[in-house]
Amino acid sequence: MKKYLILFIILAIAVSFVEINATANNIYGVKDCNGNLIAITDTDCLTPEQEEQGYTIEILFEKSISLNKPAAKQEKSPELIQAEKEIKARIEELENKSKDEFQADIVFVDSTNFVQGNYYYLQGILKNKGKMAAYWVKVKILALDKNDNLIQLKETYANPNTIAPGHEATYDTMIKYDSKISKFSKEVYWSTN
Repeated sequence: MKKYLILFIILAIAVSFVEINATANNIYGVKDCNGNLIAITDTDCLTPEQEEQGYTIEILFEKSISLNKPAAKQEKSPELIQAEKEIKARIEELENKSKDEFQADIVFVDSTNFVQGNYYYLQGILKNKGKMAAYWVKVKILALDKNDNLIQLKETYANPNTIAPGHEATYDTMIKYDSKISKFSKEVYWSTN
């Protein structure tokens, strides 16, 4: 315990020396064979006795530290950056998975439209590919011209309007014929409660 206290005091003195003297040399730490810090110096070489005992030296504080500037931000190693990316991706994957496990997912399986008299008849099949029931399933059909401008809008509920996971439902509706209509766009909405 005393050993660590002495090292802490030596480090505190070294830091205060660097902060007081902004033009000081780098501060080096001398470590023994076991990696324990045993001395602090402003020279970048070991004494002959230290070399014989197998001691090493490394920079503790660089000259760039000053009172007026904050210490430079330490660069992250490529391994640390990669590990952070992998952890973030895994967290996102787990969050998305847990959301998907409790969602309904209604998709259009098939659809058709035809003209009869003064109306377009639009019909289709929906399927719930999710893990939860979808309630009040509604299909919105947009009748568009060749420039994708809206000409008519029609909404209809699926039959049945509640679709259990893995089940299908149908929809059908009519839109008044208009020669400007060149295509239809479909959207589906539902509630999960």
